[in-house]
Amino acid sequence: MQEIKREFRCLECGHEWKIPFGGGRQVVCPECGGDKVKRTNPGIGGPHRGRKRGIHDSKNC
Repeated sequence: MQEIKREFRCLECGHEWKIPFGGGRQVVCPECGGDKVKRTNPGIGGPHRGRKRGIHDSKNC
């Protein structure tokens, strides 16, 4: 089974990299040290999974 990774992109220099889940929050670019870092993949379950949207609320089943 392939390990799922989070993907990031630096908005300052354009560098892209991947980190395994559970590796902590990425706050700076490992290439330039810039702090304008954006996650480029939605991760497990997509962008709107969970209780925020009421999808898995047992009262709504």
